[in-house]
Amino acid sequence: MTKDTILKWFKKLPILKVSRPQSIMERLEGLIPDLGEIKAAYKVDTNIAEAGREALLAVDHLLKETERALAKAMERQQQAIEVSDLQLEQQAITGSIIDVQYYKSLDAETIIMNLREWLLGDDLTIAWMLENVLIPAFTSAFAKQSEARQRKLFSGLRVAINVLQKLDGVLLEPE
Repeated sequence: MTKDTILKWFKKLPILKVSRPQSIMERLEGLIPDLGEIKAAYKVDTNIAEAGREALLAVDHLLKETERALAKAMERQQQAIEVSDLQLEQQAITGSIIDVQYYKSLDAETIIMNLREWLLGDDLTIAWMLENVLIPAFTSAFAKQSEARQRKLFSGLRVAINVLQKLDGVLLEPE
């Protein structure tokens, strides 16, 4: 078939009038002539007309399958986009949580550094902490222990003081 004969054949086809808009696939299906029209239009025998009609129906079937496959692919793509959007939202939430934790960590480090500087920066502060906080806390906890436990704790304390005295400049004997 030449291009001209195909165009003439398409021009001879009746135009279908429908009240509702049809999909491309429905319109293509309506364009496939029946066996008698193919035989009459091309003056071919029944076998050739049947083969031509079968070929047109096969193309129609392939187009419908392609349309369905494309619809499914678009649906999967839409789902993938939605999942991707959810992942982006979760990443943003996780990022903000990480930021909060990071700044809390910085705040804690700053407090520890300031406390360390306050405690160790001044001899009066250290003496006050020892006399008013550590010694009373240790004494009240020490007094609540059994006699055997007190001896054990005191021995441990003596060992710790000896270790501190050996370290250069950490714990100096009063002069």
